[in-house]
Amino acid sequence: MVKQTRKRKRNVYGLRKIKGGESPRTHYAKTYHAKPVYLLPNTKLFQVSFDDPKQFSMYKRITEKTKVECFIQTLFSLGLRKVNDAKADVEGMQTAKKGVHWSEAKKYIATSFGLELDNLDIKWLMKKDGSEATSFAPKLSAFLKLHLDDNHATIYMIMFKNYQNDRLLGHFTVAYKHNNVVKYFDPQKREEFTAPPKSLVTGYYPENFAYFDIKGVTEPKLLQVQSCPIPFVG
Repeated sequence: MVKQTRKRKRNVYGLRKIKGGESPRTHYAKTYHAKPVYLLPNTKLFQVSFDDPKQFSMYKRITEKTKVECFIQTLFSLGLRKVNDAKADVEGMQTAKKGVHWSEAKKYIATSFGLELDNLDIKWLMKKDGSEATSFAPKLSAFLKLHLDDNHATIYMIMFKNYQNDRLLGHFTVAYKHNNVVKYFDPQKREEFTAPPKSLVTGYYPENFAYFDIKGVTEPKLLQVQSCPIPFVG
């Protein structure tokens, strides 16, 4: 007689719980987000500490049904958002079909580390008219190699453009440096690159790169808040 094994059902996020009833996301967070996260001071670029690069290679997405939640996935991969709050965010986003505007992302980061909004600026690496789009990859690589510290990660934003319908698409993602090597990690797609991605989805190409500029922060800031509300926009 052939012994039948019971398959674990997938939950609404498309993920199976591991043995003992703990979700893969919770297990991941306990494993890789156990240590305090600090904001690095005296630097041009917003960047936070990480202990083990496996928190990127072993990342467990909040949902497998990804669409508009790139900022939430980015926060969770860096240990900046609690599991239950991230799950609630994804549910709300998928229902409303809305994402997070960069201005709300700025507010969340400031609140998380006890900063004033004046401590953060959104900086565009290239002209907003896209006239320098052909230099996207080397310019981004050079910037992060210079300003990103070892064992630190940053959030950056890419504006992609479809030249057939002139539509713009914004995307939050992660870059981190380990052993003096910069890598690009997309938590939403769970993909890692050694160079900036050339395309987000078929037909969309990099138009602009934006990052958070830090000013007036002279000492390390400990992560304080991981659960404040994040408004969605359409």
